[in-house]
Order: sequence, then C-alpha cells, then structure tokens
Amino acid sequence: MDDLYEKYAAHLQTVRECEIGARNASQRDRQDVADVYRRRAAELRGNLPAGAPERLRQFAVEFWGMLQAYESILSEKHGRTVKASRTRPKIKRVGIIQTTADMILNGGNEGTQGFRTLIDSGRTELAAESLVLRYPEYFAEDVLNMARGRLAARAPSSSGS
Repeated sequence: MDDLYEKYAAHLQTVRECEIGARNASQRDRQDVADVYRRRAAELRGNLPAGAPERLRQFAVEFWGMLQAYESILSEKHGRTVKASRTRPKIKRVGIIQTTADMILNGGNEGTQGFRTLIDSGRTELAAESLVLRYPEYFAEDVLNMARGRLAARAPSSSGS
C-alpha cells in the first residue's frame, strides 16, 4: 500500500470520519487500508497527534480494543448498551497512558471492575495489566510491579484443583 492512504488519514479530524473510511475499505476487501483508518481513529480517541510513533499507535489500538471488549461484555451481561462512563471522559482529560496507569494503581488488590470482568470472561490478554506489560516503556516501575502482581495473583492454579 502506498503512503497516499496514510497521508489522507492523517488529515482526518474525527473518529466518525475514520470509522466511515474503515467500513468503506472493508467493504472493498482492503483490510490494509481499513487498518490505516482504524489506527487514526485510535490516535484521535487517545488524544495522540497524527504521526505518533508506531509503537504508541499500536498501544492505542490495543487500549481501545480492551475498552470495547469490556463494554461488550457488560452490554451482553446487562442486555443493553453499557459504556465505560467514567473512563472515557478521563481519557479526554489525561490521555490513554495516564488513564491506563491510574487503572492499575487505583485498582487495589483485586483490580478494577474492568480487570475482574475481563479476567472472569477469560480475556486476560485484554486486561490493562497485560497491556501495560506488553508496552513497559510507557509506564513507571510501580505500575509494572502492580500489574505483574495482580496478574500473578489471578493466574489459574496449576495444582489442578
């Protein structure tokens, strides 16, 4: 794929524009182009500047995947659309990195509701704690240690009981 789509997507200003572009590209079996639009949508949602480093863009995509999975599980459980109503405004205020760090640090010993919901649903890889450990360069050591400890405490027992 040439840089034309990257350049075009960088000028999009709303998540809706990106979603429309991704949907249109998918309908034309152009997943490579759809991914460009999805990355830009993640940048906009996470308050990332256009042209953010690829690794940070990957983090943003995974972060939004985590949040959408959490909301989807809650929506299914409650039989209606449920949004992470405190998390989304916080993201707008402080960005996805600080929001993620706060999720880890403020979750106590048991973790946040989001952590428990994802773990109980068998989606450990989507939990913020797992995300933090995949992108350690963005987080302080106390955040990494808390994430490691929480995941270790919730890991299934190997004793077979």
